[in-house]
Amino acid sequence: MVIFDPSRIVALNIFDDIGNFFTEDIPGFFTDIGDTISSGFEELGDIIVNSIETVLENTIFRLFYYIVCGICKIIHYLDQMFKVFSGQTPVKYDGNQTYLINLFFSNHTVSNVYMGMAMLGIVLSVAVAMIAVARKMFDGRDKDRRSLGQILGSLAKSLFLTISMNLIILIVLTLTNLLMTQVTYVFDNADALDQQQSIDFTDEQYAAMGRVLNTIGNYSLSESEASSYNINSCFNEIRPDLNYLSRQGVFDFYYESKNARGETIETWQSVLQNIAHSRNLTADMKVDVYDEGVSNSIKYAMQVIKTNKNFRPLSHYDRQYKPSATQLVPLDRYVFLIGTLEAAKNPQYNTDPDLADGLRGPFYYGDKDIYDFDQVRAAFSLSPANYSYLTVLLLGLALGWNLIVIIFSCISRIFVMLLLYIICPLIFAFEPWDDGEKTKQWANAFIIQAFGVLGTVIAMRVLLLFIPIITSSKLELFDSVVLNLLGKVALIYGGYSMAKRASSIVGGILANNGGFASNMLNAEAAKLGANVAGMPKKVIGAVINVASGGAVGGGKKK
Repeated sequence: MVIFDPSRIVALNIFDDIGNFFTEDIPGFFTDIGDTISSGFEELGDIIVNSIETVLENTIFRLFYYIVCGICKIIHYLDQMFKVFSGQTPVKYDGNQTYLINLFFSNHTVSNVYMGMAMLGIVLSVAVAMIAVARKMFDGRDKDRRSLGQILGSLAKSLFLTISMNLIILIVLTLTNLLMTQVTYVFDNADALDQQQSIDFTDEQYAAMGRVLNTIGNYSLSESEASSYNINSCFNEIRPDLNYLSRQGVFDFYYESKNARGETIETWQSVLQNIAHSRNLTADMKVDVYDEGVSNSIKYAMQVIKTNKNFRPLSHYDRQYKPSATQLVPLDRYVFLIGTLEAAKNPQYNTDPDLADGLRGPFYYGDKDIYDFDQVRAAFSLSPANYSYLTVLLLGLALGWNLIVIIFSCISRIFVMLLLYIICPLIFAFEPWDDGEKTKQWANAFIIQAFGVLGTVIAMRVLLLFIPIITSSKLELFDSVVLNLLGKVALIYGGYSMAKRASSIVGGILANNGGFASNMLNAEAAKLGANVAGMPKKVIGAVINVASGGAVGGGKKK
């Protein structure tokens, strides 16, 4: 018979509790302590990393940014000079706007000089025609096979060219200025020419935007609305909807509308785009990590929701920064943004980036300022690991030197064209004598000066496309890191060298001398190879001399 003993059961329970305490509670306690310490160190590590990044961004990275801005400013000034001297931007003279080259040709003093030269040319043409007729009449051996009618026709042609040269010059200058502007327009807007120019928003997109704004409004009611925990929790909750809108192309536009007074009109789309551009939308944030871009954009959205009674969505939007043939994009914006192709804080804009996308477009077309540190820092990481400072440096140096060459070429072009214009009546006067041979030479020289600069301009713009592709980390020429670097340097140096000679090559083509252009290309390629080969000449020569005992090359004479 078993006797029920409550004390025995109590004792057994006590021993069980003691066993559980040593086998489960104590290890669990230390595990919790370990997890807490580990989490604390992880949080501390994140805080330290973010603090270091913030310090670097406001010191060293900021210094790098200002150096880039200095390079871009120099490019900006050279670009403005280039556009004036090449006939893309008008200048002011006596209160009136006109292109620089037109100013010289329309100047009354130059016109008076030409009129005087034209009178001399007409007299000389008649005299030359009379001599040509006399030579024909007394040409017993019939060496001059032209008829008297052809000689008189050449005289008429000479007089016509002399009288109508002002109209011809006007047509040529208008055409070259237009061509120059259109060439620049095509290169400026190459990224935007095939982009969608408008968008109509769907009900699904409205629903996603409404959910995002409703969530932001709810988080704005929290007593700790400005804390990192509250802001980051809000971002994590709205992130899926923002990611959906981004994949739908909603943020491929820059939504900034202004009223008649120039004041910014905030809309659902304009507020949400700031948040979407601030960070990667494919991953949540840690709630205890401070992100300035996310924090500022969400705080601003909270403020707009609370204070703006006219806060409304857009049903349709037309792209505001459309390509414009009358407003050229300054080259400094292009140079600066080339460095950002892998630097967007939202990595979605680093995949197949272009200068006219929703993030870079406002900077490229001037809605945002590349020289505003806060605007740039909100959109891009300025760390050397992300921003391509080396690319900007190489591009800035190459482009700056090219612009200097082009500027002096354009100045030379103006002087030579003016000279050809003034002396043309004297050249045309020999039309009855040589049946237009000198006139053809003059025409070739004038066409080369008028249109040859286009070759340099196009080559310079091609160089702008050439260097960023080469310096991109996406391009791998060789498996070897050293060979890859050397190959890219060779490409950049070769492209830069050939771009400087583009005007001569195009001049050969315009002169109807294809062989000249081909020979120029071959000569430049040979010269380039010789220059590259000559760099290590002394080193190679020394090695050969040592290897051959001085018997090859620069060995000692016996």
